[in-house]
Amino acid sequence: MTAKRKSFELYENTTTVFTSNMRKEEAALRFLRTYIISTTSRDYIDYAFDGNTVYDILVSLKQAIAPTDDARKVDLATQYSKMRKAPKSQNIEKWLREWEKVYKDYRKVNLPEVDGDRPVKDFVYAVESVSSSWSEY
Repeated sequence: MTAKRKSFELYENTTTVFTSNMRKEEAALRFLRTYIISTTSRDYIDYAFDGNTVYDILVSLKQAIAPTDDARKVDLATQYSKMRKAPKSQNIEKWLREWEKVYKDYRKVNLPEVDGDRPVKDFVYAVESVSSSWSEY
């Protein structure tokens, strides 16, 4: 077998593998596109048809649906206000998990309500009505 023949066979094998991989990727992207469109709410389906690629579809949906930074901050402020009140009928464990989640989310967006020891004081005041020994420090 000549060197040219070996080179041609190597090229042919590489091309076959490459083509096979491309077909698999194209099939996966078609499936993903179909999945996104089939699971998108009817209210937002028009945004899913705005793009040609999966990336374009996701960007379009995100722009239409995702809250703006200001809306996210307002939502977090509302959640934090609710968490500053003691849980009455709610399970204390659930309330603690929610407190931690809201606190971490607040820290991510750098809102001033969680600077310094303010969150600790808010927590202690909230827990005071449930267990007064928590507020004695």
